[in-house]
Amino acid sequence: MKTTVNPLFFRLLCAAQPGDLLRRLLLAGQGPRLTFLADAPRIPAGPLPYHAGSVLDHLARCMNAVAGNPPAVWMALTHDAGKLTTPAVLWPHHYGHELRGVHLAAVWAAQLQLPPAWRQAGCMTARLHMKAGRYSELRAATRYDLLREIAASPCASAFWQVVDADSRQAVSVQARRDWHRICELPLEGLSEERARQLAISCLTANPAEPVSTSPK
Repeated sequence: MKTTVNPLFFRLLCAAQPGDLLRRLLLAGQGPRLTFLADAPRIPAGPLPYHAGSVLDHLARCMNAVAGNPPAVWMALTHDAGKLTTPAVLWPHHYGHELRGVHLAAVWAAQLQLPPAWRQAGCMTARLHMKAGRYSELRAATRYDLLREIAASPCASAFWQVVDADSRQAVSVQARRDWHRICELPLEGLSEERARQLAISCLTANPAEPVSTSPK
């Protein structure tokens, strides 16, 4: 993604260990003045055994994991933003944090005067990271709709980087393999619904099996 990000914030995104730098800045009362981010050190990241430590610990780890790719670092920062607005009575759980994160990512993008593409990337990552992290468990139709939406984004590669970092698994390997199989299908000239059904069949079939393209 081409961008003209705020120079000071971009310096953070380009750091060798951006998460560690963010942690130092926040603990020193410096860094980006983003709504609720100051509370990140005291909010639990989630219930055991899935998470240990604070939201700041988790964000910092994910940011470090995608260091070298500034858009991905931004998306790693926003993916769990919704956890910062979870009522304390619900801790360590963060039910519905995905949609709350969409709003907060948009607020942060406005505060930082980021371009629209970056705002959209942050919002998309907040909204879809949990679903993408469960990729192998999704129904074929859900997987196709997810893959199609991500592929249409200019930050698709960065998104899957963040998902891998968040889940500590190579989720992107299967996702990219599935999308490659779909892209090889003869979908040109088909109706949108017929193309969708064919793609879903492709995801349902064993990779070694041919996919029938005859009308049903």
